[in-house]
Amino acid sequence: MGSSRFPRKILEPYKGETLLSYIINECEDTKIPVVTAIPKSESYGEDFEIPSLGYKIFFNGSENDVISRFYHCAKIMDFDPIIRVCADTPLIKHELILQQLENYKKYGGFCYGNFCEVFSFEELEKYYKNDRRPEVREHVTYGMLHDRAINWEIDLDN
Repeated sequence: MGSSRFPRKILEPYKGETLLSYIINECEDTKIPVVTAIPKSESYGEDFEIPSLGYKIFFNGSENDVISRFYHCAKIMDFDPIIRVCADTPLIKHELILQQLENYKKYGGFCYGNFCEVFSFEELEKYYKNDRRPEVREHVTYGMLHDRAINWEIDLDN
């Protein structure tokens, strides 16, 4: 909603509905519970509600402390793992979300790609409680991505 480059973009028309509705519908097609976590913000009013969607909406944390909203939402809803899909990702498809969840289960930890990210509540809690970098607070998984040790050895025989 508060994007400086494209304000209110999630309410723009996309394939016959709003962008946000389209993304939520793709998420719902996974048959996994869907919860939206949006902030209260002075930029669009404290009483802002997404028109006629009927989804659970959590107003947790400041507009810039997105990890706080995710943490409180996941804790209240008892979600583990957490699947993060951004509200401005029109290329998301429910099949890609399910594939990423399978990757998470197969590889046993944080997975990203396919226009979504999957991570454990334990990992989210660690960053929420311990990491004060502004980019972690604003982007939820920045620390998870940034702090990963990458093994560059590639076994070309397998």
